[in-house]
Amino acid sequence: FLRTLQFAEDGGPMSHPVRPASFMEISNFYTLTIYEKGAEVVRMIHTLLGAEDFRKGSDLYFDRHDGEAVTIENFVSAMEDASGRNLDQFTRWYSQAGTPRVEATGEDHEDLQQYHLTLSQSCPDTPEAKGAEKLPFVIPVAMGLLGDAGNLALQVEGEAADFETSDNTHRVLELDQATKTFVFQQVFEEPIPVLLREFSAPVKLEYGYRRHELKAIMSRDSDGFSRWDASQKLALLALNDIITAYHGDQNYVVEPLLIDAYR
Repeated sequence: FLRTLQFAEDGGPMSHPVRPASFMEISNFYTLTIYEKGAEVVRMIHTLLGAEDFRKGSDLYFDRHDGEAVTIENFVSAMEDASGRNLDQFTRWYSQAGTPRVEATGEDHEDLQQYHLTLSQSCPDTPEAKGAEKLPFVIPVAMGLLGDAGNLALQVEGEAADFETSDNTHRVLELDQATKTFVFQQVFEEPIPVLLREFSAPVKLEYGYRRHELKAIMSRDSDGFSRWDASQKLALLALNDIITAYHGDQNYVVEPLLIDAYR
């Protein structure tokens, strides 16, 4: 729903921030951006802080402001005070319009037993910005690395390995710069990056997945959204093959990888 309708609103002439700086008619506030994308912004805070700190922030928010007329700043301040996190840069989600694009590239370094994942962000011009440069958002990119036998344990260079957590195969990366590279250690096989798991941010992800990689994600990744998303991408490629063959008066078969994945 968000991708189909709100992304279109974000990319059209009526694009506006989650919290517009001004309005001419209050009924203009009943938009997909304010309600649907606004909800996603709150969910991103939950993703960044974790369930425990988000609950602490929510409790603090109600303790402070129950029965009052409040602002977004009051909500964010409660989250900051409860978690100890600075969310100043994150609040750009409230003031900058448009759907960010995240471009991802990966390099496997077999000799070093490392995998390098580079994420870059950009945001197209929108009418209210009038050509002004968009500042980098804080984008939570939930991810995993998929190997032949399933999801791999993740160890980021420069951070202590934590193999005691309930799920060390899932990680939320924070893309807070125009471009940022993350180095994963102890990677003993060339992995498939599974990016934007749980649809962790309302962004458009660009990564050059090959068909066998989409089948692998669809078949073996542990995240339901990622499996569904891979199935959509692989099915679309198969449909385009059929359409191209049809217009060229050629015989066609349904993509075998898709049939295998469905089975």
